[in-house]
Amino acid sequence: MESVEKLDLETGYRRAKDSVRIRHIPGSYGLPLVGRGIRGFVDFPGLIKEHYEKWGEVSRIQFGDQKGLLLLGADDIQRVFLDRDQNWSTEMGYQKTMRHFYDGGVLAYDFDVHKMQRRILQTCFKTESMRAYAQKINELVKLFIDGWSDDKPLEFYPEIKEILLRIGAEIFIGVDDVGEEYQKLNDAFLNIQAGFNDPVKKNIPGTPFYKAKKGVAYLRDYFTSLIPARRHSDKSDMLTLMSKECKEDGTPFSDEEISDHAAFILFAAHDTATSVLNHLVYYYAANQHWQERARKQSLALDKSLLDFDSLEAMSDVENGFYECMRLHPPIPILIRRSIRPTQLGGYEVPAHTPVMMAAIHNHYSEKYWSSPTTFDPDRFSSERNEKKSHPFAYFPFGGGAHKCIGMHFGVMLGKIFMHHMLLNFTFELPKNFEVKFQFVPLPKPEKLPLILSRRAN
Repeated sequence: MESVEKLDLETGYRRAKDSVRIRHIPGSYGLPLVGRGIRGFVDFPGLIKEHYEKWGEVSRIQFGDQKGLLLLGADDIQRVFLDRDQNWSTEMGYQKTMRHFYDGGVLAYDFDVHKMQRRILQTCFKTESMRAYAQKINELVKLFIDGWSDDKPLEFYPEIKEILLRIGAEIFIGVDDVGEEYQKLNDAFLNIQAGFNDPVKKNIPGTPFYKAKKGVAYLRDYFTSLIPARRHSDKSDMLTLMSKECKEDGTPFSDEEISDHAAFILFAAHDTATSVLNHLVYYYAANQHWQERARKQSLALDKSLLDFDSLEAMSDVENGFYECMRLHPPIPILIRRSIRPTQLGGYEVPAHTPVMMAAIHNHYSEKYWSSPTTFDPDRFSSERNEKKSHPFAYFPFGGGAHKCIGMHFGVMLGKIFMHHMLLNFTFELPKNFEVKFQFVPLPKPEKLPLILSRRAN
């Protein structure tokens, strides 16, 4: 029995197709081909609420071409994420979404292999590395914000996209020359993002998917061309740090491994930051009292740049950051796939069954949160700390061995950006503006026009 289980754990489950033997579990697959994808795109919170009210914490569902279970209960989600029996594969959970573009990223590995591959990223997020990033982020954010005008409304989304692409190029890749190569990198990256959302993932010339595949090839070739020199460089960007990492036995990671991780982490960090910063600015524009509270903390520092050692003083922005991720988790669905038969919510779950976990259900539950639909950063204060009501009442960063390794980088980026925003501008929404939130594929306000009033410094 042990040898059979060992073989299945090491190799067999990767060869198996997704199980569809879950008709005994109530739920709805929705329409042919697209499943419940259209409903999810139009009203993702409503879809999740419908499944919970009709079928409870475990139900059958289909998004696009992927059938599986929608798991909403915090206790079962904790079991899956912590995975004490090594029965949940992250690699196979994301095979239908990630394999086309980022099949060598950190989500593409399980168990000991994942632990080994994660070593590539560890130095990137150590204190000395973060300190160097803080300085560069300050410089770049200041450069962009200094160029903003308050003579007409600012459409925030394209502005923050440009800032984050520049931060990605310099901090993640080490490209500080804004020239032809920089533009090619940005074009490739944006094409990959568009390809992710192409419903027909066929390599047909002219389609978003085709352009995305070309973008993937370009990024990998470009990163691979840089890695040999970066192994001996004194640069402090993430690609350079990854290029110098070694396995436990002292052998270096291959160029291909490093390139794949670099491409994935650039994508993951960019989308997460884009989502959270759009929501953060919206809520502080919509709630002027929260904006003023946060501004007082920035002014009290008496620093035009927010250095690494002063980050802790920005507690109001930090709590606002966490609250935005509660209300609008940047990754709407987190996926795992069972390796062996198990049980969830009292149901028998076959081996190789995808399980999709929507954080928004627990994030909006009155069981864990007071007035859960209200923007209230103080719920994350040390005095209230509502997220302690259950270990998985709140999980925008995932959980367990695959919990987001860059979460502290994201919070740091949010604090630095907001420090510059608060010092330079009072910002509000246009009169009679009504926000409409997009929850998938990238959670953000569909539009975010800002009325800026430059402050005298």
